Amino acid sequence: MKYTLVIKQGQDGFLIGQLKELPEVFTQGTTITELKENIADVLDLYLEK
Repeated sequence: MKYTLVIKQGQDGFLIGQLKELPEVFTQGTTITELKENIADVLDLYLEK
């Protein structure tokens, strides 16, 4: 399944990412690459439930 990553500018230079289809899956990062890695980790944890 494909997900849509919504990215917003946070405070102190952080980017906030949230999956449109699963709004409870969200994280942050300082770069888009880091954010994508973090969201993948959080999604894996979420799907383990």
